Amino acid sequence: MQNDNQSQNLAVTQKQSTELCKTEDLQTLIATKQFSQLTIAQKEIFRARFEPKLKEIPYDDLVEKVLNLIKVIHTASGQTITDAVSDDIAATLDMLCSDLQRYHSTWTMGELQICFNNGYKGEYGENFGLNNKAYFRWIRCFQFCNDREAVNKAITQARIFIANPPPPELSEEEKAIRAKNSALTKWDDFRTGKEFFDIGNVTYDYLDKLKMIPFDVEKKKKMMNEVKMEMIADEKTQLLIPSVD
Repeated sequence: MQNDNQSQNLAVTQKQSTELCKTEDLQTLIATKQFSQLTIAQKEIFRARFEPKLKEIPYDDLVEKVLNLIKVIHTASGQTITDAVSDDIAATLDMLCSDLQRYHSTWTMGELQICFNNGYKGEYGENFGLNNKAYFRWIRCFQFCNDREAVNKAITQARIFIANPPPPELSEEEKAIRAKNSALTKWDDFRTGKEFFDIGNVTYDYLDKLKMIPFDVEKKKKMMNEVKMEMIADEKTQLLIPSVD
């Protein structure tokens, strides 16, 4: 009994020490595009994932929370909680809570509430009584439902995005400086005789627009004609070379 109390106290201490970290983590993740792309139902599951886990809740508190949840579900289903119903719930409550902490310890109370709300509404099929058998059928359905899988994927992708943020957007001035430096580097390569490809004269036109090409109009025309004549000569040379079959 003493060991159980120590374990419960340790769980409470761990919860308190990580609560702020969880809150900050959640707020950071909510700010990502991965969260914004989720549906309303998926966003509810997303937020619920960051509540205290079932294994972190002292057992007596968990029993009370689950009991209240079951009573709400019975009432929402239109069932009157008679003494007999209360006795039936009490008889299987400990088994339910023990299994929850044993097999679904990483779930949160928020997820369990969403699961039970979906279950009594018939989202996991027709219900034939509210009992542990029905509850665990709801849990199995919720565990592998598309919405929960989408949330798991979104959380993973959001954490990857946060850990590897894209580079900051350059200002227009920074873009202009980078483009200018790149063009000047290519122009220097051209002037020093290095191999240089300026497809579509993009670099030349850019530097010319900045008035950084030190040629007047006549000089440019002469250079253009020289290039044309050189290309024509090369083409004629190629035509004179016999083909090899």
